[in-house]
Amino acid sequence: MTIQVQEEVFFPIRELSTYQGAKWTIKGRVTMRAPMRGFKKRDGNGDGKVFHVELLDAEGGEIRASFFNEAAEKFFDLMEVGKCFKLSRGSVRIANRQYNTCKHRYELVFDKMAQVDEVEDDQKIETVKYAIENLRSVKGKTLPCSVDICGVITAFEQPIAFESKGRNFVKRNLTIADDSAMSMIVTIWAERAQKEDTVFKGNPVVVMKGVMVKEWQGGRSGSLTEGGLMVMQPDIPEAKAVSAWWQSTGHAQEITFISQTNGLPGPRASGKTMDIMQMKQASEQMVTEQETFSIYCRLAAVQTRKRDEVQPLVYNACMELKDGMNGRTLPCNRRVDENGFCAVCDKKGKAGPRLNLRCRFEDASGNCWLTTFHPAAEKILALSAQEVLLAFMTALIGLYLALSDTENERTTVQRLRRAHSATLHAVERASRAVRGAVHSPTPARSTSKSVSQSVANSVLGIASSKTLAQAPEPAWHPEILEPLARGGSGIVILAHDKPDTLARCLDSLSKQPDLGLFALTVSLDHEPSFAKMEATVRASSTGHQINVWKKPDDPKQKVPVAKIAAHFHFALSQSFEVAKYEFAIFIENDLILAPDFLWYFRLAAPLLDRDPSLWCVSSWNDNGFQEIVSDELRLFRTDYFPGLGWMIRNDTWVLLRPLWPSFPSTGWDHWLRHGVPELRSRDCVAPEVPRSKHVDTKGTNVKAGNGIFKLLEKMAFSKLPHGQLKEVSYLLRDSYEAHMQKLIQEAALVSNVDVLRLRSTAQSTHHYKIPYAREDFATVAKKLQLYPGQPRGARRGVILTQHPQSRVKIALVDRRQA
Repeated sequence: MTIQVQEEVFFPIRELSTYQGAKWTIKGRVTMRAPMRGFKKRDGNGDGKVFHVELLDAEGGEIRASFFNEAAEKFFDLMEVGKCFKLSRGSVRIANRQYNTCKHRYELVFDKMAQVDEVEDDQKIETVKYAIENLRSVKGKTLPCSVDICGVITAFEQPIAFESKGRNFVKRNLTIADDSAMSMIVTIWAERAQKEDTVFKGNPVVVMKGVMVKEWQGGRSGSLTEGGLMVMQPDIPEAKAVSAWWQSTGHAQEITFISQTNGLPGPRASGKTMDIMQMKQASEQMVTEQETFSIYCRLAAVQTRKRDEVQPLVYNACMELKDGMNGRTLPCNRRVDENGFCAVCDKKGKAGPRLNLRCRFEDASGNCWLTTFHPAAEKILALSAQEVLLAFMTALIGLYLALSDTENERTTVQRLRRAHSATLHAVERASRAVRGAVHSPTPARSTSKSVSQSVANSVLGIASSKTLAQAPEPAWHPEILEPLARGGSGIVILAHDKPDTLARCLDSLSKQPDLGLFALTVSLDHEPSFAKMEATVRASSTGHQINVWKKPDDPKQKVPVAKIAAHFHFALSQSFEVAKYEFAIFIENDLILAPDFLWYFRLAAPLLDRDPSLWCVSSWNDNGFQEIVSDELRLFRTDYFPGLGWMIRNDTWVLLRPLWPSFPSTGWDHWLRHGVPELRSRDCVAPEVPRSKHVDTKGTNVKAGNGIFKLLEKMAFSKLPHGQLKEVSYLLRDSYEAHMQKLIQEAALVSNVDVLRLRSTAQSTHHYKIPYAREDFATVAKKLQLYPGQPRGARRGVILTQHPQSRVKIALVDRRQA
């Protein structure tokens, strides 16, 4: 008789979260161990001990684990770097980004209850995992951030010893350059800094893991933290590529330095990094003291009227030079009267415009109004004071011309709407003319639109302290606020080697009345099929010019999932970096489109402009099965990326570009859902009834007869005519959350799905709420005919659907998350 011993199953590190509690066991290799250090306990009862390690498992998940007091003494000597261990009985908490450089959202904490056992070496677990990024991508990252870099040491300073807060430190600055032709200062500490100079001479290649990058004096500088890793002359592909670049052309190439070392004061992000809601809460507790905060947010509005009075954006200031500190001369900058007289200088002299704005800033947590003075205002608007004045004058001229041309106009409202639209375009053209070119695809592009709206609103005397985008009636009028009609939007169809599916997709697109507003492109990635695919494009009956992009073949991309991810990276990069679209819609060529497909995106685009908690608009609903959807006018928010026909803004690509995986272990769409921490608190807009339909039977994942194909066959497909979808402002965060809170509170609690089978929709106009646990979702999904597996289409654990038999409305509520 043979007894089979079942292999022990371990919980994947990448899936650890606060929702699992302590019911998990992981296996990982120690890739780094920090020294033991002491600290004063908060309760005042003596001193404590702590050390931390970084653990890597077979699936590539990496997390930091800290051991306190008794656990620290017990396991410090045991947990040697390179060995594998089985760990359990720890707690999971949100990672503290001030100290934790791991990419994982969470970190582990172990105390005296910890269970740690050494196990046999697992060859499936790497010794160390790098996520190397070049310095060009580091330059565009939101700070502070943690990165892994590989480069050549082009210069080094002597070590410096100093004392701070009673502790002794030694540091050394290295200048690192890589094959993106960028260089940055990285500070190393302690024993690393005290290495002999010969280690850093001769331009050796170095890889650093866990470099904390912050802004300093207007530049970017890195610091290799205590828990980081530094390897000289590493044997990895990235190191070989950097070494070859340096030896061939890099040593003689002009390299851009992204750090700042001149010692002059400059813009720098200091103080605590927090979101707007945290800043508000902190400021309410302050009385006389002063504190500095760093917040990463978007400009939402510029106030142009206050209590029915015009709020000037610009004032005239005295430009006469005066003696300042350190022998420097500075302009007076005091306000002058209408005759140019300065009361401080007691004379009429040189004067110039300066900005003084009242701005509303937004992030995913909330918004706030702040007074923004001249230097910061120019950076925020990406316009100088002179450009704002020119835009204002151009707007007045545009308004005058539009109002004077009243032919075929019937009402004053029609004339004002037409005038406002003309004014917006006039201001936009003036701003572009002054700057000489349209902004590159960065978040600043949206701010230039905001100031255009604000100036135009000021001219018309409407919208009070709001941009036009917030005015109730005109806000969604296509003539007034239409981001996709500004001429900076594109549609990109991603195709491989199937002319028939591409022809169907193009034919479906040709029936869209709004197609003329977009630049249309077909992106190809299979070189042997270029000729036949281009022939299909030429034969298309869209009646519009179609561009063709050809992705170069990459021999390293051998797995289909990696090839598809690389094609999307190419299409996104071409759209926002080469074509410089502000918005782009991405369609796979195995889709056909609903009659109001583009109209839907046109209506939803202003949401991405106004609400920073949204990042994407999708035409797909994973739960859009014929038996459980019916309302073609209903849209909803979901934190689960739907894909299959989707749109983003250029500022989202700035966020995704440096993070995009070269060799994803799962699909690119799976990575967007789970691999980008910055998107986890943001949502996508999706329709109840899908606006796209999958029609291919021979795809990479969808083949005739397989499980996914059978699911897609059951999907509904909207027949709503173009133009019938109207109001969508209820999807803005505050309105939507208030609606959802009320819906959940008023919903009748039901413990079992089966009791709703015989209920009639006439019995209740409200929802029924059914709590569920994540591990039981598969059973619930089967009974309600939802997408099997994980809860797709959810937002914060809540899924709105209806019973497939009785059609009563249901709110599924995750017991832990919601």
